Amino acid sequence: MYKITYFIIFLLISTHIFGSEEINKQKDAESILFSKVLETVRTSYVDVPSDIQLHKNSLEDLFNNLDPYSTYLDKEEYKKLQDNTAGNAGGLGIDISIDKK
Repeated sequence: MYKITYFIIFLLISTHIFGSEEINKQKDAESILFSKVLETVRTSYVDVPSDIQLHKNSLEDLFNNLDPYSTYLDKEEYKKLQDNTAGNAGGLGIDISIDKK
């Protein structure tokens, strides 16, 4: 019984280690691809935006492609959002509807 338990534990650990290695290789390849594309834009594009603008645009596109509710806010935008939502809300927060069954 102990041999089977040890074998299962060994199998789970080795699967986790080798699976993580494969995931890390994929992440490295994606990072290299992103870096190559970024460098190509910097060296070949007609009107090269600043690095800050390139990074900001990348982050905005990343969040905008997640779902309709995610967005990237820089410090100023986040501060404005905090200022606009820092009040006391009124109301009950209920919806009333007629169920026609």
